Amino acid sequence: MSSAPTPDEIARDATWLVQALDPSQGAARLVAMDRESYRAASFLDDRMLGTPLDSQIVPWTLIEEAVSDAMRSDARWIFHIGHVGSTLVSRLLGELDGVLAIREPRLLRDLALTPSDVRQRYVALAPKLMSRTFEQSEVACIKATSFASEIAPELVPIDERALLLFATPQNYIGSILAGENSVAELRLLAGSRAQRLNLRQVYLPTQNDVDLAAAAWACEMTALEQAAERMADRQILWANFDRMLGEMESELTSVANFFAFDSGRAAEIATGPLMNRYSKALEYEYGANLRRELIAEAGERFASDIESALAMLNSGGEKSLLLGRALARARRVDVQGPSNPHRLRNSRMPQNRRFGAVRRRAHYEPAQQGEAERAAPRRERLPKKFRAPARRNAALVGVHRICLSSVIGAPNDDPLQAGNEIWGARRCGLHPAPRRNHPKRP
Repeated sequence: MSSAPTPDEIARDATWLVQALDPSQGAARLVAMDRESYRAASFLDDRMLGTPLDSQIVPWTLIEEAVSDAMRSDARWIFHIGHVGSTLVSRLLGELDGVLAIREPRLLRDLALTPSDVRQRYVALAPKLMSRTFEQSEVACIKATSFASEIAPELVPIDERALLLFATPQNYIGSILAGENSVAELRLLAGSRAQRLNLRQVYLPTQNDVDLAAAAWACEMTALEQAAERMADRQILWANFDRMLGEMESELTSVANFFAFDSGRAAEIATGPLMNRYSKALEYEYGANLRRELIAEAGERFASDIESALAMLNSGGEKSLLLGRALARARRVDVQGPSNPHRLRNSRMPQNRRFGAVRRRAHYEPAQQGEAERAAPRRERLPKKFRAPARRNAALVGVHRICLSSVIGAPNDDPLQAGNEIWGARRCGLHPAPRRNHPKRP
């Protein structure tokens, strides 16, 4: 392990990633990286700590000393609502010449969880820190964690570019319900999302996992809408991921051109092997067709609950300008097209009522086989991470660990327990309380 870098070494290039922040101690974790380690990493949060690496805990004053006015702040940004292919899009863009793709550094999570009155000292340096590359001709492309959208206006400088990636509520709900890990994550984050929605004057009465998935879509989508509203002096591109999947060659070229990247190889990359791999774990096969099938199956299994959840969203959209705007954006997607493979099968309902203004249960075609029988074949084809126990998933999703002292120097500690300590110790004010259990709908 090397010694801590000097300010000049930090400023010189992207070798020393500012991976995490502990604002209570005024300290940061630096991790030594090279091009290949950036290319290989799906996430640059604490999941990367499971492998040997060169890391250093340094005072934030060292970072402040390293950052100067002469440093670039021209990184491109990807904000998203989660479970919408942002990792795949980041990987595809990272294959373009002259692009350094950086995926979900924990620093951005820590900044988003830091109280605003404390955050300003740290977030002011983030654009320059995230814009460092290995060559002057390279440009950094940063994919943030979903809830970092809350601070997007603080991360993206004036006149710079950001891609906002989303999916329709139907497809988002289906993708969440298709995997055990995503459902476990959904429950884990329900409390914080409810509080974030309440801060935007959006109140949704959730009663089951389908409602929670709809509320998650509303939370992350209104965060993007609010961020876009506050970034009127930045260049913004909205993209629906399922539409991108259907026309990836042209869509990837469009995104590359928007970011002012060299798009010469975009079509080649969009038809390459990455399109048939699970982007968070490349050893698994996972492509557009399997995603559509899984979403369709979830749509059939939970059809009536999805209909009620969409009605809940529509009702909330009538009271909230932000949520109404998010729903209107989703409605612009052709609900009959391939981007909505599990559209509601109720011929009696007009198309413009598929987001129903009132809660009601529609009539659906009878199932031809049992729920477990229908789900089993597809689940066996999923990457193991989709089928992992819920407790293991909670450790993977441990986004609430803000204090470096809770994980550094104690590598054998249970990361789930460390996360729960921060989750439960709300006296620090960095995270809201978990939601209360609601009675199930009869």
